[in-house]
Amino acid sequence: MPTISASKGRTLVIDVARRYNRIAPLYDQFAALWSGGCIAKCHRKLGERLTPGERALFVGAGSGQDAAHAAMRGVDTAILDISSSMLTRAARRVRAVGGNPELIEIDIREYKANTLFDSAVVSFFLNVFDDDELPTILKLLYNTIRPDGRLLVADFSAPQGSTLARFLQRLYHDIPMHVFSHIAGNAIHPIHRLSPVLKSAGLTVTHRETARIFAVGPAWLEIIECRRLC
Repeated sequence: MPTISASKGRTLVIDVARRYNRIAPLYDQFAALWSGGCIAKCHRKLGERLTPGERALFVGAGSGQDAAHAAMRGVDTAILDISSSMLTRAARRVRAVGGNPELIEIDIREYKANTLFDSAVVSFFLNVFDDDELPTILKLLYNTIRPDGRLLVADFSAPQGSTLARFLQRLYHDIPMHVFSHIAGNAIHPIHRLSPVLKSAGLTVTHRETARIFAVGPAWLEIIECRRLC
């Protein structure tokens, strides 16, 4: 991979932020349309897996649905996003349920946590990165949580079933991936197989469940809970 200068890298980060600022008003509507509400259900489940009183970092949190569900349960929330418009929307949603979120406008690749969190949450965020960069991102997330802390993930699940089922699953993943690559600069890549990469990053999977598209369709999305090993 060619080396990117600091100035060019910063320009790319600013461009990505501007792109996400533009699509922020339509982000939730697109997710609801594409998943029949399943993505919103995953956000809710992530928030409900957190416990009152713990401190959680929501990375690439979008409009803050999972952070709001967590705040309703008394979780101390911090929200990290590259997009100021997304942060504004997330903050508004969390404050509407009585939360007082810490807002961090930065690229995760530039973030250094001053204190470690009990949990980090990434919902449909790891899919932004290609296979080569994914281990680096997971290691950065690992470094934001305390020993025995948790990483909670919602994303597309690995292909499974018959040849036709795997083809349809890849198609379901690839269409929004190419859309967001065009409008936001996201990476183009196959569906991530998260379990081995999580293990390589020093995380052990303690819980996994799938979620069905349109409530009755294929189980093409998943929620994974991991613990930091040390």
